[in-house]
Amino acid sequence: MANADSNDKLSFILYTKQLAPRYYEVSKRYFKFLTVGLPMITFVCIAGLIAFAVYFKQLEVLAKRKEPVVINNLREENTSLSSKIKELEMLNKDLENKLASPVQTEREFSTLSLFKQIQGQKDLSKSPALTLEEVEVVPVDNDIALNFKIVNATKDGARQAGYLFVVMKSGNQVALYPEDSFERDEMQLSFNKGEYFATSRFRPVRALFPRVPGTREVLFKIIIFSATGDLIQKQIVSQTLGTP
Repeated sequence: MANADSNDKLSFILYTKQLAPRYYEVSKRYFKFLTVGLPMITFVCIAGLIAFAVYFKQLEVLAKRKEPVVINNLREENTSLSSKIKELEMLNKDLENKLASPVQTEREFSTLSLFKQIQGQKDLSKSPALTLEEVEVVPVDNDIALNFKIVNATKDGARQAGYLFVVMKSGNQVALYPEDSFERDEMQLSFNKGEYFATSRFRPVRALFPRVPGTREVLFKIIIFSATGDLIQKQIVSQTLGTP
């Protein structure tokens, strides 16, 4: 038994300069654990920690990549909502001022007899915040198209919104764009029955009308109201058409 135990152990003698030699015995299994097993366990732990670190680093990188997109979307939505809130506040203030103002005389709005007058309505077309550009009349098969751009003319580029109408007179017939703007049993138009638009730069418009057979002279009247009912632009366009 003693020999078996001695073969299973390693003996060490430790010499020092000032102390007497010391004798140590260590189990071979324990020695292998210290020299082989422990470094392997340490290596595996370090490798696992590195793998976890790399994994979480990748998650962090992916999160950072997605974060700007989410933040940008939220920022754009916030900016859009803030702009709409400011616009609604301005509209509410304008409406309050209109309700407190007297109705304009019929003479001042004689050119708008087709439209209902509202409380505090003003004619701002002499210094408009919008201009009409690239106005053209184009025959299209049996129809006539009036194309133009509503261009924001404000210095600060503030967003402009409103309603537009186009009236076409050809011979003894009159057509209106947009169609179905008249309310039932009504002979006058409400300003907010026009085509709604909102723009910070420009907004293209294409108004299509049926062509009256046998007529060559057409007359268009473009009328634009603000979102609160003020007249902000009006322009007449005449055109001589070729033979259909």
